[in-house]
Amino acid sequence: MRAWKGNASAIRTFEHYQAGFRLGHRDKFMSVYRVTEIIGASDESWEYAAKHALTIAARTLRDLRIAEVVEQDCVIGPDGEIEAYRIKLRVSFKYEAPWTKPAEDRTGPSAQA
Repeated sequence: MRAWKGNASAIRTFEHYQAGFRLGHRDKFMSVYRVTEIIGASDESWEYAAKHALTIAARTLRDLRIAEVVEQDCVIGPDGEIEAYRIKLRVSFKYEAPWTKPAEDRTGPSAQA
């Protein structure tokens, strides 16, 4: 007999989650994402500014998921010409759980195998 008398589907969902956790499917059931803003600049276009910002961000952030344009602006020179295009992007990336990191990033006895 269960001490908790909650929703039957909630119980099944939790038991499904526990089964997946035991079988090593933890990352399929638990995902956490971070959303952050980055700004790119280019003297050619907003497209190049976005590509540059994402290229640089991808060097240090793994598993980038989505980039959303938040704001675009440009720098106008004294002669009225556009000097630079700037773009603000909202990007999301998945946090890594210890069991989803590549083997070369892990430390400890389990990584020695």
